[in-house]
Amino acid sequence: MKGYAKGDMPAGNGPGSEIFRTETEATLMGVTNEPFLAFSDFIINSAEIGLWGYDTRTGALIRNERCDKMLGYEPGELPEGAEAWQSAVLDADMGKVCEQFERFMDGMTETFESVYRMRRKDGAVIWVQDKGAANLTDESGRPVRAVGIKQDVTDRKAAEAGLREALNKNELYRGMLRQGIGHSMAEVLKQDRLLKAVNISASLLMSSSSEDFDEIMRESLKIITTSVGSDRIFIRRNEERDGRVYSVLLYGWYAEGTLQERERVFLDEIDYEKTPEAWRKNLPAGITENFNVRDMRSLDRAFLTDVGVKSILMIPIFIDNKYWGFLCIDNCRTERLFSEREKAILNSAALLVVSAIQRNDTTKNLIRAREEATSSERAKSFFLANMSHEIRTPLNAIIGMATIAKDPSIDRRKVADCLDKIDGASRHLLRLVNDILDMSKIGARKLEFLRKDYSFKKMLRDIYNINILKAEDKGISLAFDVDPDAPDALKGDEMRLSRVINNILSNAVKFTSKGGSVRLSVKMATDCGDKPTIDVAVEDDGIGISSENIKKLFKPFVQADASVSGKYGGTGLGLAICKNIVEQMGGRLGVTSEIGKGSRFFFRIPVEPGTLPLEEAGQETGPREYDLSGKRLLIAEDIEINRDIVKELLGRTGVEIDFARNGREAVDMFASSPDRYDMIYMDLRMPELNGYEATSEIRRSGLARADDIPIVAMTANAFVEDVERCMNAGMNDHIAKPIDMNVLLEKTAKYTCHKA
Repeated sequence: MKGYAKGDMPAGNGPGSEIFRTETEATLMGVTNEPFLAFSDFIINSAEIGLWGYDTRTGALIRNERCDKMLGYEPGELPEGAEAWQSAVLDADMGKVCEQFERFMDGMTETFESVYRMRRKDGAVIWVQDKGAANLTDESGRPVRAVGIKQDVTDRKAAEAGLREALNKNELYRGMLRQGIGHSMAEVLKQDRLLKAVNISASLLMSSSSEDFDEIMRESLKIITTSVGSDRIFIRRNEERDGRVYSVLLYGWYAEGTLQERERVFLDEIDYEKTPEAWRKNLPAGITENFNVRDMRSLDRAFLTDVGVKSILMIPIFIDNKYWGFLCIDNCRTERLFSEREKAILNSAALLVVSAIQRNDTTKNLIRAREEATSSERAKSFFLANMSHEIRTPLNAIIGMATIAKDPSIDRRKVADCLDKIDGASRHLLRLVNDILDMSKIGARKLEFLRKDYSFKKMLRDIYNINILKAEDKGISLAFDVDPDAPDALKGDEMRLSRVINNILSNAVKFTSKGGSVRLSVKMATDCGDKPTIDVAVEDDGIGISSENIKKLFKPFVQADASVSGKYGGTGLGLAICKNIVEQMGGRLGVTSEIGKGSRFFFRIPVEPGTLPLEEAGQETGPREYDLSGKRLLIAEDIEINRDIVKELLGRTGVEIDFARNGREAVDMFASSPDRYDMIYMDLRMPELNGYEATSEIRRSGLARADDIPIVAMTANAFVEDVERCMNAGMNDHIAKPIDMNVLLEKTAKYTCHKA
């Protein structure tokens, strides 16, 4: 792979990454379900740094969304592949980049590293640092597959340029001083001493690393301050919070005995509104302040005398024409005013110091971003390994029990037992898929909530019934303490709230040993005024959680203790999802715990009172046996096994069914005989016409019953926005797959308007 030029490097497959997907699929037994691809995209594109991958076997060179955003493009706006990215590299730098990459691919260097210029979409030029390493090599040591990071280092390059400019200015001043232009010898010596101090400080700062930067910064400030015979020096930066501007201490040095503890606390952060008016007016205008405190007006004098200042020099600092902060030099033992030449030199010193701070900040951000990318990759690998185990376990149960049930020699009781286990394993697998889907939605900030009436106390009873069997099997006491004043009905998303409580409760049961106890309490908050608010807490006397592991508890794809997944199972997603759900409901999920003594999870959320559903209000809704004789359904479903399931589930009702195998066929069958059908079930993803298009075409057809025939979506698209899209397309309702038999019967009876 020699002599790369612009446009020559292999084309890739664009954001989302075929390489990463292939790795994901390999880890997950070749599973290609969308939830896992969504998870892969979420991990890669949520990274706060540009990521790229190159595979010589496939010729794929890919990048994540952060790379495109670095150049000012939205995801999908920049064409896929390498050519579009390379075309943004300045011609003057392209040869160097290709040469460095060629040496890396030939195995001459262990890593690829290059810093080059690129042109953004808006025409601005930025500096990019590109680093890569092989994560798979051939026998000769040449990379087969490589991954790397891209980082915008424009600020760092500007900081380095600022340092060089400051040094050059100091050399110019030094030349003038050597000639003694317009100065006495004493003044020349004084200023030369200051210049030497600034140059020494510059050399120290230029050679510093992020590890020793703070120490070297303090030493550099000490050198500058002592060279002018002053007592204290501070670098202060402006920060705006809640509509107020504060002057925050970043770095400083003070001579022994010149700063008391109470003064240190005061100087850490100063509200600009409390400073002398002249400062607020002059510093943002670029005017240097230098005076003896005794010359200040009496109203302002106490501000500085209280912190031991006799004379002060304040040099405003501007970055990109914006008032950034100021350098402050205090004299506490004697009065000291600076000459204009000294102020000019110290102004250069201020720029030098701030440039070094910016360079260090950029370096730390790059290190942090690299660590986050590495940590994200480790978390992904850990999660995928756990997820592979979690998926294989129910799959093994499903396949194993199905094999046993096929054996003609076993009795019906054993077959029924196998089917029960298949049902349980299937529902567990569905929960895993939902976890991944929810986490990808949370990552994309697209988690939405229903607002529907439901029975709050029935929900709690259902949660109790689910967990009491697990608790009894383990010999654990399970108690529910529900406030009598808790509302019977709420309006909101029952599934989301139930999921949070059930997840926390099932964890408590899982991590509590035989003979232990778990208690759920639901109380009405009494300190929230007129707004109904509930406090929910789950307490157990189980294994407990260390303070160190509590910090990791709510992070996605991570389990607090890696040994837990081996002993108890789990994906590391549950609590991360719960935390996001509670926060989006307006609350906060917290925990207190102690190793060996148990844990307490708790949250508080505002609630909206609702209307009790009919069955909970004690009104008769009738038996769940339906007679749909004489009714005919049109069901659009392209997958044969799904058609068989629906046919069997509805078979006992006496209803007649016509099947369409795609959306176009459904439209044609309805058009040929509109009065034949009492209701239509519509899959959404079908060939020729999808469910949305087929429904819209039926509604617009003008045929008899086209406006009023019930059309209900029957689909695996189960998110809130999917339901809304169905309604917008003209459908009446929605049933999610896997199909719940009771829901299917109830919906069919509701819309065909005949129930025995």
